[in-house]
Amino acid sequence: MPRPAPRHRPAALSREPGTGVGNGRRGNGSRAAGPGRVAVRCSTVWTARPAAVPGCRHRGRPGRVAWTRPGRTGRKAGTGNVPGGEAAGDGTAGAWTAAEAGTTAAAGAGQTARPESFLLALFGDYVLDRGVAVSTGSVIAVLRQLGVGEHATRAAAARMARRGLLRSVRRGRRAYLGLTPHGTAVLRDGRDKLEAEVVDRHWDGRWTLLAFSVPESRRADRHALRTRLGWAGFGPLRSGLWVSTRAADLSDTLARLDLLDHAEVFRAEAALWTDPARIVREAWDLSALAAGYRRFTERWSGAELGERDGLALRTRLTAEWLLLIRHDPRLPRDLLTEEWPGVRAQELFRTSLRQLPSASDTLAAELLDTTAAG
Repeated sequence: MPRPAPRHRPAALSREPGTGVGNGRRGNGSRAAGPGRVAVRCSTVWTARPAAVPGCRHRGRPGRVAWTRPGRTGRKAGTGNVPGGEAAGDGTAGAWTAAEAGTTAAAGAGQTARPESFLLALFGDYVLDRGVAVSTGSVIAVLRQLGVGEHATRAAAARMARRGLLRSVRRGRRAYLGLTPHGTAVLRDGRDKLEAEVVDRHWDGRWTLLAFSVPESRRADRHALRTRLGWAGFGPLRSGLWVSTRAADLSDTLARLDLLDHAEVFRAEAALWTDPARIVREAWDLSALAAGYRRFTERWSGAELGERDGLALRTRLTAEWLLLIRHDPRLPRDLLTEEWPGVRAQELFRTSLRQLPSASDTLAAELLDTTAAG
């Protein structure tokens, strides 16, 4: 029986100079694509150029890249070896762990709460500053109501433990999860964001500027710094220059990364022809942030906040809200559009939260098995 032909093949078969990969090469083994290139498999064809595989509709495999057929949506593309790549449609890391997970997604753009988000929302409400740890089984039961399976919950807890946010507490044969000092600090920071207004109504017109230059040999620290700056409300204005409308003390952030000798901080005002509104538009993606707030409002307006699902609803509501505000720099009201959607979204969040306390607290007392964290 003749071998079936590939679904599609490159229009031209040529060898990429310096890559060691022929665009028409067949077979199951991969070969190095050379510096700055990624070998891509489409059907039986290996290529180092996406353009050589027009309309590829194959899903990516771990460590490789795939493209979807033009006009199709909803398929997930593999991230491949692209630095900083994320699978399309994938959610971002936990709401209060932006600085821990190393993600820099577009603000509020179609994000979906992940197990880490739910866990930290739950721990922020019922573990933080209460001196308790909660049983793993209880956590699994709560997240099951949110559509998260046991395996995914355990995997998320393990990832958070590796990042130093959670710790295991044993009581006989039963396992509990408690917060580490670092996890406590992260959740307190998240709680402060929850309580703060999404807009600054008392701006004094001054900016905080951070200029930094980190050697290429410390790329990981540079990436971590950028992530923490985003969490702290800074936006990139120029290469190596980040700005914020608030008086922010970055000493601890820079010291933890050992970058104090690589950065300078200034407090300044815009002068002459410099337009503060233009700076805001350049440093932050306001349209994506506004779209996220509108989606939140559409999703939760008129939602039935039933008592039976009070705990799960509160956890989901808080997790989704934190996914939004972790990217919000809390800009001055005068520099935003007149009908900034974040204001209405925050009113809806707080109103919804007030309708849930009694029901969610009752269910928490029934579902959550806790023990002293000491």
